[in-house]
Amino acid sequence: MSDAVLVVGSGATVDEALAATTDAQLLISYDWRLGVDLRARTGLPVKIVDITGRIAPIEERAWAWTVSLVEDLRSDGSIRPDVLTAARRALFLEVLMPVSLARERAERVRSIAPGAHIDGIGLTDVESSELGFAPLVASAPVQPEAPRRSLYRRLRSRAGAIIARQREARARAEELRELRARSSAEIERARQALATRGDSPVAVVLVAADVHVDLFRTTIASLRGRGWSVLLLSFSSQRDFVDVAPALGVTALRLGPMLDAQEEPDLDARIGDRICRWAESAVGGVEATVIAQAARAQIVRIAQLMGAYSEFLSAVRPNVILTASEINPPVETMASAGRANGIPTVNVQHGAITDLPRFSDFRFDAFCVFGEAYAEVLTRRGVPADRLHVTGSPLADRSAMGDVADGAVQAESHHPDRSESRFSLLFAGGYSCATVSDAALHDTLAMVLEAAGRDGSLDVQVKLHPLGEGSEAGYEGALAEYPDVPVTVTRDAELDGLMRACDCVVTHGSTVGIDAALYHKPVILLSLPGDEDLLPLVAEGVALRASTSEDVLRRVAEIRRGARASDADYERIRRRYTFRQDGEAGERVADVCEALAGHRRPGRCDARSGGDGYDV
Repeated sequence: MSDAVLVVGSGATVDEALAATTDAQLLISYDWRLGVDLRARTGLPVKIVDITGRIAPIEERAWAWTVSLVEDLRSDGSIRPDVLTAARRALFLEVLMPVSLARERAERVRSIAPGAHIDGIGLTDVESSELGFAPLVASAPVQPEAPRRSLYRRLRSRAGAIIARQREARARAEELRELRARSSAEIERARQALATRGDSPVAVVLVAADVHVDLFRTTIASLRGRGWSVLLLSFSSQRDFVDVAPALGVTALRLGPMLDAQEEPDLDARIGDRICRWAESAVGGVEATVIAQAARAQIVRIAQLMGAYSEFLSAVRPNVILTASEINPPVETMASAGRANGIPTVNVQHGAITDLPRFSDFRFDAFCVFGEAYAEVLTRRGVPADRLHVTGSPLADRSAMGDVADGAVQAESHHPDRSESRFSLLFAGGYSCATVSDAALHDTLAMVLEAAGRDGSLDVQVKLHPLGEGSEAGYEGALAEYPDVPVTVTRDAELDGLMRACDCVVTHGSTVGIDAALYHKPVILLSLPGDEDLLPLVAEGVALRASTSEDVLRRVAEIRRGARASDADYERIRRRYTFRQDGEAGERVADVCEALAGHRRPGRCDARSGGDGYDV
């Protein structure tokens, strides 16, 4: 075999990749969908690089770089300390994690094709740099040299440029006036909403998606029942939540107008050089200027976010801020802005919290988690224990209000119209991200569909993740490969009803596997080669592992014969991961808010209050 290898990144189209394969004898794709399409359209071998199965060491390296860079930038005081603290998660996720991922992919390429001549297309600058070559780009047509103009024409052109710059400056000033007017109008809406509140306390709830609103629904109801006024602040450019605000009894506001009105901060011009020197020393390999440009852009973005939040908070002066989706940089930035303005922030767990660096060293004044197991992870990751409050999941409040009294849901094992010979599998979906690839999405669902195709008594229901739309190419590919297997796909159906009706939950690592303990449902954990168990379902004794479709069929047969965790194990896991299912998790979160705001009530959660313990 020739040693010519083409590495294809997600920035290339199939046609562009095909046009570049002239001399290649092997294609290596960083993108699952592109790799599949190239296999179908070429006679060449195609390797798909999937590194997400062992993400922990990749994240550890990126987080170590992040801590080092922030410490370096802190040392000369040229950037505000609170901005640097707020920027840590953004630098980690948007700048240094991509470098760490690119380095791991490059090492995988070199192990697949040692000593080969490598070209690439559709790669990021970081990916190209880690592979040690410039990416293939279309060459621009050669432009004929312009004839030298007369002195008069050159002066006239120069004057025209000055006039154009003046016009541009005037247009920018007018645009900024309009943006500031919109920002002021949004803040005035908040003031008007609070004009008649008297001395009642105020909570600002930061959201970006409907699932965040669902998370806070019972807490908002509890706070309003205690006399609080609630403002719902959206940091999403796509969703303003004005449609749900009346039913919640809140005022919906948008961060966008306030953020748009923020001018770019005047950062020290030497910061870029400083980051370059740090990157050359600490990271090596990758082009340092790429890191410097990306890091500076993130610091600017966070500084603008801080400015927008601070302007809003200083005008509204809430008693407490509620946040969710803790690893999202705008959320951590709100915590820093709150601290700078003397306003406490309460974060509520939304999804799985695993022992990965992305969950390190949060600076919220209080962090409400679903169960003690998650508190233990956060403590290991540097969050002070006295900031952690075990409240249970507010998401479970509505289902718990019906027939749960701090015990298991009475599960319906089968649909009433389904034969006893049928067996229902509920596949809990995820979505592609830094820790889960499209290849993993495809392979796990394909495992289940292949099993269902071989055993006609299996009914498969796929519950897509509420935030997964647009990031599920792997699932789409698997469903297309098994068109004859009956399957029901849903995103919006209530999980409670699906869980009650199924016979078994199947997951690759969703928290739905933990939720299944509440329903005393068997769980099959799908594992791929090299996978790390980020959620210890098998180790905790409530899941059976399956790595192939044959394994799935064997596990189904075992469950049909009665294999399941004991009731004691289900209860132990339920209490460790979901605390109490009594419909009062939202009340307990509200208790934490009142305690931080100085309106203390008797605590009903495992709240460990204490001193500050944080530096900016």
